[in-house]
Amino acid sequence: VRSLETANADLEVKIREWYEKQGPSPTRDYSNYFKIIEDLRDKILGATIDNSKIVLQVDNARLAADDF
Repeated sequence: VRSLETANADLEVKIREWYEKQGPSPTRDYSNYFKIIEDLRDKILGATIDNSKIVLQVDNARLAADDF
């Protein structure tokens, strides 16, 4: 019986160590990236608006050129 208890304790230790290695990793803190992401989104939005303005100007120039 004692040898079974010893073997069982060894198995429990091995299982615990395996779960510590294979278990879910600790969650990472990405909060310092949120400001960078927000700035990049703002830049993308600004570039999209600028692009739309340029497309509108090109269309207006084409229409004006077609009138002549």
